[in-house]
Amino acid sequence: MSVRVASLSRFCCLYMLCSLQLMSTKSALATDLSSPATINQVYNRLINLQPDKSKNAYVDYFELKRPSTVLTFKDGYFYFCQPIHNKLSAALFIGNGNVTFSPKAELEKNQLRHEFDSTIFYDTFNIAFVIFADELLEELRDQGIHLEKNFTPNYVNRYIHDFLEYILDEEGQYLGVDIIKTLLEGHNNGLFCAQINTHNFGRVVYELNPFEKEQVKLFRIKNNNTKQIISESSLENSSEKLLRLQTSKNEIHQIKLTAKIDWDNEFIASSTVGMKIKHPQHWIYIKLDKSFKVFHVERKGYGPVNFIKPEGTPYLWIHCDDYAKPGELLEYDIEYSGSPLIEIAGRLVLNPESIWYPQLDGNDNVRYDLTFFSPRDLRLSSIGTKVEDALVNGMHKTRWVSEQPSNKIYFSLGDFRELHIQDERLPDFHIWQYHATHSGKKIQNVGKDVAQSYLLFQTIFGKLSYDKLWVTEIPFLHGETYDGHINLTTKVFDDYKHPWNEIFIAHEIAHLWWGVGLKYKTYHDRWLAESFAEYSALMYLETIEKDPEATDQILISWKDQLIKEEQRLIKSNKTLKSLWLGNRLAEVHNREDFELIVYKKGAWVLHMLRNMMKDLENLDDSRFQNMLKAYYKTYQGKEVSTLNFQEFVETYTKQDLDWFFDQWVVGTDIPKYQYYYTYRKGLENTYDLKIVVVQKTQGNKAFKMMVPMQISFGNNQFLRFRSWIKDPETVIEINNLPLRPKHLTFNYLNSVLCDQEEIQKGF
Repeated sequence: MSVRVASLSRFCCLYMLCSLQLMSTKSALATDLSSPATINQVYNRLINLQPDKSKNAYVDYFELKRPSTVLTFKDGYFYFCQPIHNKLSAALFIGNGNVTFSPKAELEKNQLRHEFDSTIFYDTFNIAFVIFADELLEELRDQGIHLEKNFTPNYVNRYIHDFLEYILDEEGQYLGVDIIKTLLEGHNNGLFCAQINTHNFGRVVYELNPFEKEQVKLFRIKNNNTKQIISESSLENSSEKLLRLQTSKNEIHQIKLTAKIDWDNEFIASSTVGMKIKHPQHWIYIKLDKSFKVFHVERKGYGPVNFIKPEGTPYLWIHCDDYAKPGELLEYDIEYSGSPLIEIAGRLVLNPESIWYPQLDGNDNVRYDLTFFSPRDLRLSSIGTKVEDALVNGMHKTRWVSEQPSNKIYFSLGDFRELHIQDERLPDFHIWQYHATHSGKKIQNVGKDVAQSYLLFQTIFGKLSYDKLWVTEIPFLHGETYDGHINLTTKVFDDYKHPWNEIFIAHEIAHLWWGVGLKYKTYHDRWLAESFAEYSALMYLETIEKDPEATDQILISWKDQLIKEEQRLIKSNKTLKSLWLGNRLAEVHNREDFELIVYKKGAWVLHMLRNMMKDLENLDDSRFQNMLKAYYKTYQGKEVSTLNFQEFVETYTKQDLDWFFDQWVVGTDIPKYQYYYTYRKGLENTYDLKIVVVQKTQGNKAFKMMVPMQISFGNNQFLRFRSWIKDPETVIEINNLPLRPKHLTFNYLNSVLCDQEEIQKGF
């Protein structure tokens, strides 16, 4: 099966876009480089960058300092490139040098230890390439180094273009667009990038990027031109000289899109994009798939504008004729076509890599209004609320509008069978399974877990506003949750396994609260979506099994995985990865780390909070559940951070929890407790109990935790209590017990993520 977009003659007539050709109904922009540069000028000069043979500099010692790093050029030549927009913006160094990178945060030092077996990165080099929009030239002059005409070897040009391949390869990184943006605006903003061919660690890149929330990065370039982030942090206590680095990106806040889909694998779309401008600029960019063709762009109420979408890149550049100002709202109508749908094993699916609607960074929090014209014999669902459903000229027309701002937009199209679930306690559920998936009866199992988990979560977390929800099969191994729309892997429809399927389905349903209803603020806060959804799924399993041990066994298996991985790393003087790293763990080569830490350790963090808030006398969970319900109600539709979650929990626990979040969210240690206990008979038929706990952590760091315990006396009589364990050795004495103790359960209810060992048995 394939899908084709019906051709529209006006679009076809407009389409004349060639590589790097500027399209406009207005006259071309001036080519005088003293005026704002045009995208084709900058892009052409960048991809054809040449050394300027009149501007070389010999250095016998030059130290270049940037946040967290020092580049030392001991001796050699700088070969500066020809200017782009009247600026010297790039240079190649050949000679002898070394680089030192030393982040301040302990977390980032640990990351360096994982990669380089040291908390400071150091290596030597013979060649480096720098692109800059800062004071590099002034710093050279201040040290008495002057540019002059000198011999430039032919191989310099080859080296320059070797380095440029990475910068201009949008598959591997995103710095290229920020370099172009910097050059287009024609002023210094502090951007600095150094690609260094190190002797021991291959190509390493240091980046100081004003367009990022965390401006300082160190990463390695892999053989396939992708990057592996080693360290990433924001500038702290910036000097006045670096204040201009706080260059925020624009914001898309609304999208209205109409797309026509026919029986080939393309669609043609018209989209109105509303964008809020954050800083003065001549050019703005919007992301659209690199294979898409843009036919027409105009500013609403003003008419057509200059634009270009260089071939093979995912960026549409639009010129602001009136020089956009901070706070200004710009609206653009964009007409384009592309091929966002792919066919996998007879199943039609939206390509997860396709940038099929206008975006900035893929996390824009926007309101949307989507209209689709699709083949009448295929089902189509989208995110949001369906407000129109009709047949128009033989095509199926549906319109979907936002219940709330969303950072992801999605639609499903395919040959589906449907299970319709109607229950007055729930929204209407439309469960869609591909006809090509032959095990059709499994859809009943899916529907059962979808409905039951939703019913539980609305009881615990609070009701959502949906009247209808769509759940569709996708031919991948993962799930996805959007505003009113959920995708589930073919595996849950085709091969139903207990308890994996229940957890998987409940996890995606829980994202309607954690991830969609509440959106995490930065990649550090990703666990507020994934860990919350994972632990919610365990709570669902506990409910349907009517047995807390059902979740305990899973938590114990996850604990064993975490401890085993920690012990493996300790042998190399390394630690577990931090939960605070969030999305940085989701890189392809670290996918297992991401699931182990963000899903499993993160779920443990919530389990520990739950048991810290539990009433030990009657095991009542209401304080934890009330906290989650109030947290969701307070922040529904907003972005949340780890800090505001901590502050919210503190209002329920009535204690400062800096120690807890520092240890379990940012920190990486898992404590090991070795314990034993003895008793002796006291006065008047009472008993005195002594418990000794020896604590060990990696590096013998102090670790603080409140551990619950239960003393059993037999005949269903017991004493439960919590005790602080924060010293290398803790002695707990309980005197005048009225009965003889028979057993101590240390870490009662499996409440603390720890490695525990009883080193002296019994009483």
